[in-house]
Amino acid sequence: MENGLSVGEIALDQFFGHYYFQLADPDGNGITVYTSHTGELPV
Repeated sequence: MENGLSVGEIALDQFFGHYYFQLADPDGNGITVYTSHTGELPV
């Protein structure tokens, strides 16, 4: 846990073609972050 966030590893599977990872904020709210379809564009 760093800065009040508990961050998981990048999942080995994909969700509709997107890689993702999950984290929880200091209040315990779950947040999922997915990759996008930007291709070669910087993110």
